[in-house]
Amino acid sequence: MPNIKSDEYILDLGKVHESAHVWVNGEDAGIVWSIPFRARIGKYLKKGNNTIKIEVANLMANRIRDMDKKGIVWRKFQEINFVNINYQNFNASTWKPQPSGLIGPVTITPYNK
Repeated sequence: MPNIKSDEYILDLGKVHESAHVWVNGEDAGIVWSIPFRARIGKYLKKGNNTIKIEVANLMANRIRDMDKKGIVWRKFQEINFVNINYQNFNASTWKPQPSGLIGPVTITPYNK
């Protein structure tokens, strides 16, 4: 944490794939879902030590790929299951994984209004 007095502090998550939910000292500081991946966190900070929790949501494409690779049944619909462009059974197990997670860099910057 910068040792600078400020009206506000900005948490910048850098690069995120795809969205992130932020908590500061157990309080919900919001969800960031687009560039720039930033949240105002000043009102949640306290003197001394602070705890920041960041939960990142992955693309569903990665989850579907993983379930198909493991043979986990995830298609729960009887009449409207997915098919590929040739109307064959859909299988995502050969898809390349998409970038995921908190890439960063993560910074906290003082911001004076």
